[in-house]
Amino acid sequence: MLFALGCGDDAPGTAARMDYAAVGEDFWAAPFPSEARRGPEGIDVAAFPNTTRAAIVDALKELVAEEEGFATTATLYFAFDAPLDPAVQAEPEETTTLDAPVLLLAFDDPDAAPHPIEVRFREDGGPFGAPNLLSLLPLQGVPLAPNTRYVAVVRQRVRDAEGRPLAVAPAVRTLRRGGTPEGMGEAAGDHGEALAALAERGVDDVAALSVFRTADPLAAMRALREGMLAQPLPELAAPLALLETHEDFCVFRGELPMPVFQRGEPPYSSEGGDILFEGGAPVLQGTETARVLVTIPRRPEPEGGYPLVVFSRTGGGGDRPLVDRGFRDESGEPVEPGTGPAREFARVGWAGISIDGPHGGLRNITGGDEQLLIFNITNPRALRDNIRQSAAELILAAELAETLEVDASACPGAEGPARFDRSRFALMGHSMGATISPLAAALEPRFRALLLSGAGGSWIENVIHKESPVRVKPFAELQLRVAGRYDLHEHDPALALLQWAGEGADPPVFGAELRALGTHVLMMQGIVDTYILPPIANASSLAFGLDLGGPPLDASEPRLESFVPLASRLPLVGRGPVDLPASGNREGVTAIVTQHLEGPIEDGHEVVFQTEGPKAEYRCFLETLARDEPPVVPSPEGCP
Repeated sequence: MLFALGCGDDAPGTAARMDYAAVGEDFWAAPFPSEARRGPEGIDVAAFPNTTRAAIVDALKELVAEEEGFATTATLYFAFDAPLDPAVQAEPEETTTLDAPVLLLAFDDPDAAPHPIEVRFREDGGPFGAPNLLSLLPLQGVPLAPNTRYVAVVRQRVRDAEGRPLAVAPAVRTLRRGGTPEGMGEAAGDHGEALAALAERGVDDVAALSVFRTADPLAAMRALREGMLAQPLPELAAPLALLETHEDFCVFRGELPMPVFQRGEPPYSSEGGDILFEGGAPVLQGTETARVLVTIPRRPEPEGGYPLVVFSRTGGGGDRPLVDRGFRDESGEPVEPGTGPAREFARVGWAGISIDGPHGGLRNITGGDEQLLIFNITNPRALRDNIRQSAAELILAAELAETLEVDASACPGAEGPARFDRSRFALMGHSMGATISPLAAALEPRFRALLLSGAGGSWIENVIHKESPVRVKPFAELQLRVAGRYDLHEHDPALALLQWAGEGADPPVFGAELRALGTHVLMMQGIVDTYILPPIANASSLAFGLDLGGPPLDASEPRLESFVPLASRLPLVGRGPVDLPASGNREGVTAIVTQHLEGPIEDGHEVVFQTEGPKAEYRCFLETLARDEPPVVPSPEGCP
């Protein structure tokens, strides 16, 4: 197809580099990502610069080269032959209309709005970039659609540092004449179709563009779910036995073998930990003995069985967080055993179950910090698949619970064999458990509700902003071998590789599936949570389609003044503030994030344990859900 040439097509000036014949030696000679980088053996990132010879960069290059499509959450890049006017930089709110100077668009849909992106320009693109590098970062929490063609566009109205409009790149002129730029190959067809679609929508001043097709980052997790559920159901080594009795509930304990799909020997410090797929199915590697804790309310079983919360042990804190993670004093120990979430569940008639996950409890063979063993930044394969294995085990827990019986005759107040109501399952995760749980909830319809605290997403935002339990950014700079001479930032190309490699285990990527299932969500955010600062938390709030219930505490907290408040971002996903109490706020689904001030002793990360407000919220949420109503998030005045 031939396109009319713009009047300024041949004007001299600064232009984007679009030399696809040179990318085998000079990675930044053309935009990235691009379908022109896709060959018969996959996506070619061999020339991605690793000037510091960082082992982590080589590992990430290997991982992304295995992907079947481009990232839905990572940064896009154009290198230019001279500096640009810094005015090209834009916030996501400025990039969602067709008159924006820089666009990202799903061009096969004639009605698609431009995707919200953060646009930045750096004359020094850093050790992994190029000079005069323009970067487009999709708003974290608003992933691109899977298996979809996108076009990234830089228009002539962008100015260079001398104030001149951009020149049209020679490759664009060739495409407009119906030709194929050298080295572009079959991707010229994609780019020609994109130019035609842009012209039909009035975007005819294209200076540079890049077309790419996204991957489906959920595909592996879907296959893992199917592989996990295809295994014989693990059997308890012995019937669950009464372990202890508390005022509101009884605790039962057992052990069972959990199927493991991760290769190698845990804890996978520097190698192994990945999941092998053959013919699209995960390959079972063995089993590991895990402890099972079940908590039964001291009240008669309802008709149909007790409603049940599957509680992610990972990230909960302590050896038995379901049972014991209650209020802690300055010593760091719970003031009173038996005051964990199981007590709150029991007070509204819900049972609980927790199973040792990877690197947890009986499966922690080194005695190391369980969260750090999961969040293994030195081995990105293990980091990604620690999370996916853990999520698959939460799904298996729901499968187990459907047929599980507990002899509750020794539990005062309970009666006979206790069973669980499969129509009333919920899932709860805290901290790392709140990273794992959304993956399970998005793919397991048995979970009608998801309770989260200390929750967030985006590997990029975690690396840059996570301050506790350790600051991740300085450690990442050491891993990249740039410490002391380069300030790592969100748009860095090495972090784009990390985001791409890890997005199959990143909660926001699962948001669309979670919304489609109609899963009720209550997310309780601490202010200030130094583990999950607002850019990290907002990524999940946006992706899960949550409204902000109650006061916007992040907007008035001086320690957070450098961050964009959640309420300012919510309109980008069609959400906003709501008054409490609230229920069914999103087409009959309850989907709320609430913000709570930290307690006097611990970081805001722990508000769900250290303060009473969140406990009252999730009790009311569960109590009303058990009545087959849209669950209610109450006001401070109490549960209606």
